[in-house]
Amino acid sequence: MLVTIRNQALNREYKTRVEYDGVFIFDRVIPGRYQIFIEDKLMADLVL
Repeated sequence: MLVTIRNQALNREYKTRVEYDGVFIFDRVIPGRYQIFIEDKLMADLVL
């Protein structure tokens, strides 16, 4: 499944895929407020 985190204030979006065991990793994410989407469905707001 495709997982996306989006920071609208910084106009940044990071995408990755979930591994078979449920693990996903984003590289080089800038700290801030994000929204996380799984397959284009908003799941939660995050602060990283």
